[in-house]
Amino acid sequence: MSDHWLSHLRGDPDAIEAVIECAYRWAGRSGDTMIDCGANRGRHTAPMAEAVGTAGRVVAFEPLPMMQAALQQAVSSVADRVTIVQQALTNPDLAGTPTTFTCATDRPGWSGLRQRHGLDPDQEQIDVIEVKTTTVDTWVDPAEPVRFMKL
Repeated sequence: MSDHWLSHLRGDPDAIEAVIECAYRWAGRSGDTMIDCGANRGRHTAPMAEAVGTAGRVVAFEPLPMMQAALQQAVSSVADRVTIVQQALTNPDLAGTPTTFTCATDRPGWSGLRQRHGLDPDQEQIDVIEVKTTTVDTWVDPAEPVRFMKL
């Protein structure tokens, strides 16, 4: 398959997010579990909860304290099926250990356990904060099928 259609999406964040949403809306079934890693402001969390219906659930991981109010507001209409986890995901060897997290204040979606290439500390507000860590398996039973995971 050619990636020609993908080349049209590069540089268009809205188009990329729309493709992601189409994927989980297409894949989602009533009663499913979906995972939103890096939920940010909840752009995908609430639509995922709609896709899984009232019998399903979404686990949303978002470690940044500055995103919590917006995330909770975004999922307020589907809060009964959304679990918000204010922790960063890591591997099992490091889970439960607080760690440093690079917070790109002006572009929170670029925040992470490591500073991303493309962030310029001379031009952008970058803070290093401490966050709690966990694993997906801590929040989802391995026997529970997960239909979709956004990373």
